[in-house]
Amino acid sequence: MKIEPLKNYVLLKALEKKKTTNSGIILPNVDNIEDSERGEVIEIGNEVSKNIKVGNIVIFSLSTSTMKDNKDVFYIVREDDILANIN
Repeated sequence: MKIEPLKNYVLLKALEKKKTTNSGIILPNVDNIEDSERGEVIEIGNEVSKNIKVGNIVIFSLSTSTMKDNKDVFYIVREDDILANIN
């Protein structure tokens, strides 16, 4: 199935949340954090600015539509819900 976002919408693939720090400390209740999420840009609509490109890793607000396909989780978000690019 191919999903093509319209206008200023972006299709993101959720990245797995980090459950430990680099030094090995276990982060409790990582799955319950609902402020923002990280994802990879999979597809973009035709009105999305040039700052957002396929393949970018971004932080986005969780006020979005969610879809699951096998083990992967996808989000369809408005461009305005993308908070930052991660380099």
